[in-house]
Amino acid sequence: MESVPPGKILIDGSEKGQTPFTVPLEYEREVQRKSRKVSYWISQPELAFGLTLLSLGLYLPFSAIPVDVESTQEPGPNFRSNQFVVKIESGRHIPWEGTVVCTGQNRMVLNPVLSPRE
Repeated sequence: MESVPPGKILIDGSEKGQTPFTVPLEYEREVQRKSRKVSYWISQPELAFGLTLLSLGLYLPFSAIPVDVESTQEPGPNFRSNQFVVKIESGRHIPWEGTVVCTGQNRMVLNPVLSPRE
């Protein structure tokens, strides 16, 4: 964050420092858990196919029996606690206030210009 003129930074009412300043914002991201049943046919296709041929097709019905469950976690599109109220105050200027909504960006730049009081 940078401001003209430099000022005090408040995020959600808590003072963080003076501009120019860099501050990390922490928020939560939804994680989707995906699982699928893994059969011996899927996990070892060459061996399963060979056993099926050698057993004259008798192995094939048993290959549908699940051997294990494979689970993965993938980041979801939704975020929680990702809205922040940023306020910059500087002596003889009108405070600037804005709401920042984070959606997974690596970096966000704020450059507000504070208006002088009349």
